[in-house]
Amino acid sequence: MRGRLQRFDYRRSSYHRVTQDWVCGHAAAGRPCQIGPDANGHCRADFECRPRQNEDGRWGCNRSEAAGGRCENGPLPDGSCCRAIPKCQPVRSLPAKRRAVSRWVMAVSIGLIAVAMGSSAMKTAFSPGDLSAGHGLLNEDCSVCHTAFNAGPSGWIHAAFFQNNIEADNHLCLTCHNLGDTPNTAHSQPPSALRPTGLDSSQTSRKTLTLAMTRSLTGAHEEEEALACMSCHTEHKGRNMDISLMSNDQCQSCHESAFLSFSQGHPNFGSYPYLRRTGIAFDHVSHIKKHFQDEEFVAQAPTTCAHCHAPSIDGAAMVTSGFETSCAACHAGEIKGDAR
Repeated sequence: MRGRLQRFDYRRSSYHRVTQDWVCGHAAAGRPCQIGPDANGHCRADFECRPRQNEDGRWGCNRSEAAGGRCENGPLPDGSCCRAIPKCQPVRSLPAKRRAVSRWVMAVSIGLIAVAMGSSAMKTAFSPGDLSAGHGLLNEDCSVCHTAFNAGPSGWIHAAFFQNNIEADNHLCLTCHNLGDTPNTAHSQPPSALRPTGLDSSQTSRKTLTLAMTRSLTGAHEEEEALACMSCHTEHKGRNMDISLMSNDQCQSCHESAFLSFSQGHPNFGSYPYLRRTGIAFDHVSHIKKHFQDEEFVAQAPTTCAHCHAPSIDGAAMVTSGFETSCAACHAGEIKGDAR
């Protein structure tokens, strides 16, 4: 059977006010005074009781039973108690000590955060990583890409735990990138052009738990909603990161219809990508057919890619060999003024 931690019978125990900031200095010895210290930590003890005067004019001890009951000697002839309580040095209660420690820890933490925020190394400490090479010049000004940067610490916390303003952040991207009339939609295409056609309805409505989770993690939206640029292009992964590359999970956050191959189940490509200009500004086929038909130029016609191109140092791309190697044989005369 468990025993009580404290008896609340007024004859045996007094109520300990645990919420008070100060306790009697004699409490450690198990004999605290009844009145206890004041709110400022000053001892208020003087005598064990306040004697009362009886009807016959004599004084009687008025000490409570919780403090030991009536004393043997009783009050003095002048009505004062004969048992004076020695003064003590009040001490802080355990809850008060905990509150004080909590306040100090909070103050020190806020101070350290303030120092860190004002330090020149703040960006290094809080930066999620280096920008890609194409955005490397923006490292010194986060507000170029993040609307929440100028909102201060409260705005940063809100942006970290709540949804960002997609259209505002996209607008910052569009200051440099021209994506047409519908920049906030997938592939910068009108919603009508993004609706699937010619697919089985059971395929377009099929959603798995994995895809649903991927959509929530990548920030993908329905076709009518604004789509954040960062849903597909994620920065702060290093200078050598190509943010135009897309993982399968990123594509599948929107493209959920399963197909076996490009010939079985995949939608028709139509005239894509020939509706727009290709990424290569130089038209190799027309150039060769137009300018290398004469007998005097047939021998100079390039026969392989290596005639004008060479692999880059890292082997990731083919770069032009330069004017002297690739073009001078035919076009040097145009520069000198003696060409036809």
